[in-house]
Amino acid sequence: MDSNCKPWQQAKLKRTKDLIRHVFDTEVPKRWIPATSTDFFGFVASHVHISRSALMRSGSHYREMILSRYHDIKHANGLIEDDKLEIAKLSRTIDIKELELSNTKAKVDKLTKILSNMGDMQPANPTDSTVPPKNYLKEYEEVCRALRSLLDHLQPLGISANSDYSIVDSGSEDGSIMIVVDCAHMKAYAKWKNGKK
Repeated sequence: MDSNCKPWQQAKLKRTKDLIRHVFDTEVPKRWIPATSTDFFGFVASHVHISRSALMRSGSHYREMILSRYHDIKHANGLIEDDKLEIAKLSRTIDIKELELSNTKAKVDKLTKILSNMGDMQPANPTDSTVPPKNYLKEYEEVCRALRSLLDHLQPLGISANSDYSIVDSGSEDGSIMIVVDCAHMKAYAKWKNGKK
């Protein structure tokens, strides 16, 4: 496994998925047909102690497996035909993945552009002084705080800053790691983050 991966993230993801599978196997009442998928998410949430909204979120690692089991229950009770079940599963998977990729790419592209341009910004009235104007420092701190908040928000998806402050995506099912923004473009953020310690 790539050294940039946070093993605890992978372990937590695996533990939660195992717990959800355990709920499927032991807690779901026999012959029970949930009225809606939302009801089923609520049932699972009550057993794994994760909020229903977190499980249902489009970027959740668990959404697909819970929706898949919900459709399996309906199919087993003759409420969904074979072909329609497969089409529903494929369409759902494509929609979820496209949404995740689109949202993540847009956020990362925007932040990469901001961080890349940070080093090119010059004071409005250049002088021999190397001290940037106060408004530049304020904007720099605001962007860094925004990036920190975004990384906290994306952490459940496996997107985080590693030890050298590269932004990596470790949320793939196969455990592979992808560098989304390399450390060369994260120098300004790393300097700010280290100054906060």
